[in-house]
Amino acid sequence: MNNSELKMIDAELEKLLLKSDSELGHSRVVKKMMFILLISDKEISMEELAKRTNYSLATLSNTIKSVEKLGLVERVPYPRTKRVYVKAKSGFYDLIKNTLKTQ
Repeated sequence: MNNSELKMIDAELEKLLLKSDSELGHSRVVKKMMFILLISDKEISMEELAKRTNYSLATLSNTIKSVEKLGLVERVPYPRTKRVYVKAKSGFYDLIKNTLKTQ
């Protein structure tokens, strides 16, 4: 795939994840956060996630706690630093697949 095809796929996936709450049952912050984590090939620091989503660290921290309970993300602590990184767990792909089946 070339770069423009990847951008088009990213845009379509973002549209899917940002659909209205009544359709998918998730808040906009969860959808935006999960989209960014999904397209990332590695874990992302909370600071970077806040920058990319335009949500505060407090909002993201609370959101990650609730989504973590669902088994969709995990926190990745880095030794010798106070930074916390987050990554999507493989179960998130099942959520996307199930969402696509219901449409």
